[in-house]
Amino acid sequence: RRTGQLRLAPLPFEALRLFVPGYGFEEAVRTQAVFGGIPHYLQLLDSSRPLTSNIRDVVLGSGAPLRDEVEFLLRQELVETRIYFGILAAIAAGKEKLAEIINATHLTSGNVSKYLSVLQSLGLVHRDVPASEHDPDKSKRGLYRIADPFVRFWFRHVRRGWSRLETGQVDAVLREVESDLDRLAAATYEDRCRQRAATGALGPRRGSRVGRGGNP
Repeated sequence: RRTGQLRLAPLPFEALRLFVPGYGFEEAVRTQAVFGGIPHYLQLLDSSRPLTSNIRDVVLGSGAPLRDEVEFLLRQELVETRIYFGILAAIAAGKEKLAEIINATHLTSGNVSKYLSVLQSLGLVHRDVPASEHDPDKSKRGLYRIADPFVRFWFRHVRRGWSRLETGQVDAVLREVESDLDRLAAATYEDRCRQRAATGALGPRRGSRVGRGGNP
């Protein structure tokens, strides 16, 4: 019988920077927005080269080691891969409310909630609730968002551009990535600020709950 268990969380931003010593702060934030804090992903990067070059060689190009990573991850961790893939694709497409996910996947409310709970336990999805809500678990204002940066990036650019990538149009997809990097980095930086605020790292005062200001 096991005597304990240890769940390994993604590396924090400070540790990520050790993997990319050639990048300044802003480029390191962009790196986190694409690759998250997974050591294996970060080990594949060469910070003496531009981030976009790394994205091309590690994610987008033919034979790139992370091109099929999300599909491989889901097959390894889950049984009903197609259903989980559909839910993640719906969220990535902006269907963040429970009702929207139900309509997009054509699943029942109970089944969607069950699958979302599994994705949350794996750290792939999180439920974002305004900080002003008194009972976050029962709040109807919660939005489901992809928590893992690489999974979010993969659905946003690899899955969306799959047919072009398969026909060798890697540079066209990369141009879209370049124009989207700062937007991705902004969302990642906001998440980091919330995490630091929750731990009291931004000052002497520590809030009891951290979240967004309200529904967009």
